[in-house]
Amino acid sequence: MPRRLPARSKTSSERVTLTKANYQRFIESRNRDVRQAAFIAMHSAYRKQRNTIAATYSSSVKADVFMARTRHYESALDAALKPKNIPESVYDALVESVNDHLPLLHRYIALRKRVLGLEQLGVYDLHVPIVPEVEEEYSYDAALDTVLYRRSGRSATTMAGPRFWGWIHVGPTSTRTKASVAEPIRSGSTVSTPTSC
Repeated sequence: MPRRLPARSKTSSERVTLTKANYQRFIESRNRDVRQAAFIAMHSAYRKQRNTIAATYSSSVKADVFMARTRHYESALDAALKPKNIPESVYDALVESVNDHLPLLHRYIALRKRVLGLEQLGVYDLHVPIVPEVEEEYSYDAALDTVLYRRSGRSATTMAGPRFWGWIHVGPTSTRTKASVAEPIRSGSTVSTPTSC
């Protein structure tokens, strides 16, 4: 899991902890340096484990092949699909459909690159909204208010029934519900950004 590194806040030069919970805020920043730094910080721990991850994946593939041969399947793919009664043609059609529609993905990437005004598009540039109006933040209380009272003009809890209604009124004030991000046990990382968001 990612580890903790120094980071700067979105609005000031103070250092903040980058966690899985707040990563989205940084990766959607309008400031490319912040996005890049957040991406690198979050994924640097995985990069350090790349040999372990590759070895684990390799072992998993070998185990799948071994089990398929042991059970007399034609392939590991056949072993994965046959018990679920899925013909290989369904898998092949899915792969073919994805490949046939790759030009649409390439058009979208080119559009994103043009709208963001970038010469080169990085992985960290794929999450920033290309339409500024979509940037919205909600406090815990505002989100709770929306769920409880504003959904379709009726309370979402009324639509869910009395059992849920009873829990939701106890839930937000319960000691089991936290309105803030708890200290991560093993997740989280922090990032140094050269400028604010």
